[in-house]
Amino acid sequence: MSQTPKRPGPTLPKPPTNHSPTSTLADTALLTGTHTITVASNAIIHPRAKLLSTHGIVNIGEGCIICERSSVGLTTAERMMGGENDVQEGVVLGRGVVVEQGAVVEAGSVGEGCVVEVGARVGRGCVLGK
Repeated sequence: MSQTPKRPGPTLPKPPTNHSPTSTLADTALLTGTHTITVASNAIIHPRAKLLSTHGIVNIGEGCIICERSSVGLTTAERMMGGENDVQEGVVLGRGVVVEQGAVVEAGSVGEGCVVEVGARVGRGCVLGK
């Protein structure tokens, strides 16, 4: 009885990524999208964490910790209007931000030292901290 090889699943787009040599990205972390993902120095991205840049940039600040099964990035393509011009789309995490297990962050900005607790959802366009 011969086994037929499994067909590979659809490949996800690989985003342009800038990361510091002192940052730690797990082999099983999922980075997808078409916009730039930037990971600053001493940041840690745990296994099975998702950084999604399909609908906007993702900037992870210095010393941030993104725990397993958490998601950072925009999940939908809705546009936000800011007066005459569109608001810059994307997610920016400041220095020392911790995103705990199972949390979803779609916020525009999360300020320095904030902690997003287990299972929390921070909606699109929110601004936390300074």
